[in-house]
Amino acid sequence: MDKEIQIGCIGLRDTPWSDEFFPHDLPPEWTLDYYANEFRLLALDTRELQIFHPEILDYDEPLCIVALLSAEQKPYWQKQFQNCNDSVTMRFIDPEQAQKQVGIPRMERYQDEKNTVFLLDSNGMRASHLKEVLLYCAQHSQQQRIDLLLQPHAQSIEHARNLITITQLL
Repeated sequence: MDKEIQIGCIGLRDTPWSDEFFPHDLPPEWTLDYYANEFRLLALDTRELQIFHPEILDYDEPLCIVALLSAEQKPYWQKQFQNCNDSVTMRFIDPEQAQKQVGIPRMERYQDEKNTVFLLDSNGMRASHLKEVLLYCAQHSQQQRIDLLLQPHAQSIEHARNLITITQLL
């Protein structure tokens, strides 16, 4: 595959997968580091941006944060993250601007002149369908980089790991 596809999840805390993914004795301030050891893409809403703001500003490994914000919230958070380390890429998308029903059930697409971000609800999806999702994303984006984020549910981490493996094989 000639496109760069990053895979990640939406949310870090209080998600259906977090109890299974994070060790129970993990200090809260290590949550972002632990997640980023495996994934380089993460979406956060306003509540989690407030919680993880200090860690994101100081983070010095490659990581892309997609901030899920309304149009009114975007200027505030852009200002808050203008001094991030160069290793952190911030993207801001408004969930209200999604193109819904894009060819894969339960998937939305956000696209601007630089980025394509797909949000997928893979709950109940078999692993065999994940390859179809990746191929669809690659075929329906003009950008070289594609971000694929999984909505929070119990299988999110397992599906994200499978998607990363599939991208390496394609």
